Amino acid sequence: MNRSGVLLGGISQFFVEGGLGPYSLLHLADGQDNAQQASFRPWMGVGLSLTGNADHSYFGQKVGSQLDFTDVVLHWSDNPSKERKDRMRWIFTSGYNGADATGARSYEGLEAMRLFPADNDNVFVGIGDWFAGNFFDPLVTEPEERLDILDRTIRLRDFVDPTLYRNDTHDRVLVANPADGRVFWRPASSIGTGGADCDWTLNSSSPHHVSTAFGAANATCPDAAEAVGIGVNLGTSVPIAKLQLAFNATNGQSIDKGASFTLTGEKPGMVAGDFDVTGTGAFHAGVRAEASGALSESWTEGNAGVKAWALADASGSTHSNRGVHCGADVSAQNAVTDNVGVDIVNNMASNATVYENFGVRAELWTSYGNITNNYGGNFDVWTPCNKAATSYGLRARASGGTVNYGIHASVGLCDGNATGYAGYFVGNVNVTGSGYISTPWLITSDAQFKTNVEPLLGASALLAELRPRTYAFNDLGTTVMHLPSTPQMGFIAQELEAVLPELVKSTIKPAQYDSVGVEVEPAVPFKAVNYTGLIPLLVAAMQEQQQRIEQMEQALAACCANPNAGDGRMHTGEEEGTTEGDARKLSIAPNPFHEQTTLYYTLEKAGRAQLLVNSSDGKQLRVLHEATQQAGEFQHVWNTTELAPGLYYVTLLLDGEPVVKKAVKVAR
Repeated sequence: MNRSGVLLGGISQFFVEGGLGPYSLLHLADGQDNAQQASFRPWMGVGLSLTGNADHSYFGQKVGSQLDFTDVVLHWSDNPSKERKDRMRWIFTSGYNGADATGARSYEGLEAMRLFPADNDNVFVGIGDWFAGNFFDPLVTEPEERLDILDRTIRLRDFVDPTLYRNDTHDRVLVANPADGRVFWRPASSIGTGGADCDWTLNSSSPHHVSTAFGAANATCPDAAEAVGIGVNLGTSVPIAKLQLAFNATNGQSIDKGASFTLTGEKPGMVAGDFDVTGTGAFHAGVRAEASGALSESWTEGNAGVKAWALADASGSTHSNRGVHCGADVSAQNAVTDNVGVDIVNNMASNATVYENFGVRAELWTSYGNITNNYGGNFDVWTPCNKAATSYGLRARASGGTVNYGIHASVGLCDGNATGYAGYFVGNVNVTGSGYISTPWLITSDAQFKTNVEPLLGASALLAELRPRTYAFNDLGTTVMHLPSTPQMGFIAQELEAVLPELVKSTIKPAQYDSVGVEVEPAVPFKAVNYTGLIPLLVAAMQEQQQRIEQMEQALAACCANPNAGDGRMHTGEEEGTTEGDARKLSIAPNPFHEQTTLYYTLEKAGRAQLLVNSSDGKQLRVLHEATQQAGEFQHVWNTTELAPGLYYVTLLLDGEPVVKKAVKVAR
């Protein structure tokens, strides 16, 4: 069928019998009788027609009414009965990977531009990948203006040359609505040139100083949405911050600060600089400071990201003087995982060298003046009872070094009369080992630090003088000492001091003061015990006892092997046991006995006396008596109700020298 009256030589092998077409010299169809007639025009002859899906497209010539007047047309159409509007799109594709949702390698391809028929009278041009925009944001649908740029912006390169396209006589300027990005024009006169409007203006008294308006003076000023750059070498054509200051300082110039804030007067609560960040975001910083490039030879110089100090120079006194005051608050009904008043992180490159790396470094240097308490660091954690699962006054951890110290503390004393502690703890102290150290508590004991080393003698006698006690602490009616209320076992410092004075030390719990220096808890002097020092004494006493046991076992073995023989020192049998020229004696009466008997013994000299009982096979059963005694005669009542009838040996030891006597228990 020839719709235009022009002889057509096109290819139309897909038309059904009786279908419409061909329209042009070359007409490609989808093989169905759905060629759209409404979009056909008689001038669509010399070109390519495409029909399908009830739509029609044409690319070719449009001949005008005059000779040698021809347009080249790229045409697309839409079915008038359909509500969905067909668009003309420019799409670029690259290697297809079937994985990307958008872009040149995706199934859809990368859209460069589209033409959208908003109605019968308007076609809007949209630049950008509108398919991708709608994919990520459902509010992005179709172009809404004659020219609608989805992203990026327009660049006019001729602006680089200030002599091109400049005309100071035009009085129209383009402005953009920040709400939707639409561009409008406004008269240049509405912007103004004086200090009462939104421009920066030169100060009349000096051509180098500037000032600007603010919202309270002129509500129409858009200053809240504009950035301001002051200085040279900004590094960008526009400021990268709301207010950006830049200055290239050189030697000989008096200016050495990028910005200076000075506030004077007598108004309370003045702040020289106020920085406030609000809104949503992944990370907000009220102040971000960075310093670099300094070369120094002492810790008083170098780079400081923030340098701050407080100077109390007014007459009278001030309650608080703080070089840096930081805090982290959490509003009601909000949840925070980590609430940190000060967070310090030190990072070093892999090839950097650092000799002393401090997370926090505090140093107090006082040459003059009177100070009640001097704290290198003061950590105080307070929360109402039962509100926190665990509270740490100080939590420290060290790892990764050849030698690691969770806390390393030392104390220096001005003179020998001063009292000092590397650590002072009020309350229980729990120490556990971890990592490669299996011993939780280590005390310096290396031989290189010791001299005049001698054996510890007479340990058993010293232990016999000690008086272990059970007791409860009396906290002086207050919580000054914070002592436990549970039953205790130990020694009375004054009693231990009489026997082992080297294990007792006089110390003092320091007084406590409030923030204004008023004493709230008095100092408490007291005596403290070095319980660790008892360990060598216990070991030495155990070794002495073991030596005595071995001597006794040897004597018993000799006695049992030949009970009627004597060595001039020990006797056994029914006669009295004597030694040292009969000066030391041991006798048992009655013997044999039923449930009770009495041991009579004489000591020729003062010493450590013991009465021991062994079975007939030499096994020690019990110690009947043990004490340091003077020379003289003594007796001991021996209750034998728990012993079975049989032969026993009773040994009298005086400083380890034995006298042995047989004892026989009989049944009733």
